[in-house]
Amino acid sequence: MAFGSLNPHLSQIWWVFLLKGLAGIILGFMLLTEPAATLVALTTLLGFYWLVLAPIFHRPIQIVGSIFANWRVMSHFRQVHGAVGL
Repeated sequence: MAFGSLNPHLSQIWWVFLLKGLAGIILGFMLLTEPAATLVALTTLLGFYWLVLAPIFHRPIQIVGSIFANWRVMSHFRQVHGAVGL
């Protein structure tokens, strides 16, 4: 059985998993070599995301969730939000 037949959607977005893995390797290397500077940069980026970007992405999901009670529709919006939140 080929891996593509298990979930066709995941086989189409393989590059997202590749980017996540590469980001993890790069982040781990940076944390080992320059921990203080990396933590300052991570704190700044996470703070910006949580204070500015997360509300922008969460509000449309809340609106759509209140209009549509269909979980299948919501799951697609959550997947898009997860991809944008990289």
